[in-house]
Amino acid sequence: FDVDSAFLRRMPRSFFIGLPDRDSRIKILSSMLSNVPLARNFDIEYLADATVEYTPSDMKEVLRTAALFPLREARAKVLQSPPEAGFMAPQLRPLETKDVME
Repeated sequence: FDVDSAFLRRMPRSFFIGLPDRDSRIKILSSMLSNVPLARNFDIEYLADATVEYTPSDMKEVLRTAALFPLREARAKVLQSPPEAGFMAPQLRPLETKDVME
């Protein structure tokens, strides 16, 4: 477990919560991605199959890291544009399955 030992000492009981099954992972991922623009071919079922041993917290971190790919691409476009063109923030592309799997 990745919980502070002082916090655990103050807990009266501990409970084992198992890892989510495939259907639960699909629901969790869908919920986490509900406000994220996704590519048309985004395969949430493939992602659920690839995260068998993941906790919801692990899945959240994977998605957070994946969300940086479109952001980095947009940043690179801004840095490549000439200064005299002025600053215009490019629109972020939708998140793709490959972003999550990298």
